[in-house]
Amino acid sequence: MATINSTDLLYATVSGAGVATISSQLMGMTSIADVFKSIRSLASGISGLVTLKLRNRSQGWQQQFSLMLSPAIKSERVTSPSAYPSLFAAQGL
Repeated sequence: MATINSTDLLYATVSGAGVATISSQLMGMTSIADVFKSIRSLASGISGLVTLKLRNRSQGWQQQFSLMLSPAIKSERVTSPSAYPSLFAAQGL
């Protein structure tokens, strides 16, 4: 696995079904996990199998990854009062 430094200039292209959907320059990344998090936030409306082509201009390498993206699940907190007493009410939770 190639290394990524925070000063590296990265080019990321995400394509699905042969069509490039995202093309972005990334800076300040220190690991491939940072790159994946950034791509995930950029691709919030995309789901399915995609290909990520990552090129590190500073170090001169390129790698390709296959990723399965799924839509983000929005969790909702229940705020309606319950008819049942809470075991945690005395603790302020």
